[in-house]
Amino acid sequence: MGSKTPEQIASDLGIKERKVRKIIKIDGSKSLGPADRKECQHIIPQYIPSKKIVILASILLIVVIGFAVYANSLGGKFLFDDENLVTSNPLVKGYSNAILRVFASDRMLFAGEKSAFYRPLQLVTYALDYRIWRLNPFGYHLTNIILHILVSLSIYWLASILFKNNTLSLLTALLFVVHPIHTVVVSYISTRAEPLYLLFTLSCLIFYIK
Repeated sequence: MGSKTPEQIASDLGIKERKVRKIIKIDGSKSLGPADRKECQHIIPQYIPSKKIVILASILLIVVIGFAVYANSLGGKFLFDDENLVTSNPLVKGYSNAILRVFASDRMLFAGEKSAFYRPLQLVTYALDYRIWRLNPFGYHLTNIILHILVSLSIYWLASILFKNNTLSLLTALLFVVHPIHTVVVSYISTRAEPLYLLFTLSCLIFYIK
């Protein structure tokens, strides 16, 4: 308590500042009566666990709703650019350790053809999916859903840091995770670059602030 103001302590514990001041006032007295001791025991344990429970419940809610909204995409197939990016791409299948060369050239995105895109991490995630699922599109759609949920959790975390309001942070993340504008990004395997770059961008912002 000596190194922080009552306002900072209240923010850290997630309780009201007036309760912190009351605890400090009681603790600073020479002797504690039965009523004072009861007040101290009542305030602290009541708030700290409840804050953790609220955060865990919020995270669980975001994850469950995210999977519920996009679960129907798990039965999707490879479409359009998925053929060049995944099913016919020797880099994804790891022929001759070709995946390592994707970091050095833009010619390697679409099955070794000339391309204006440089997205090596996108291909690395496809290669990892291929190691687990081979050419079963279920696994690739599952990865897209997981990435979308991770982005939503990052938004929840960032909003919590900026506004210190769990309700606002949760509603913001829930609005993001269910918003229909993300349907193509989550359901179409070839658009995986979008959640990847947003995940890294939000992570940079969070750790810069922290």
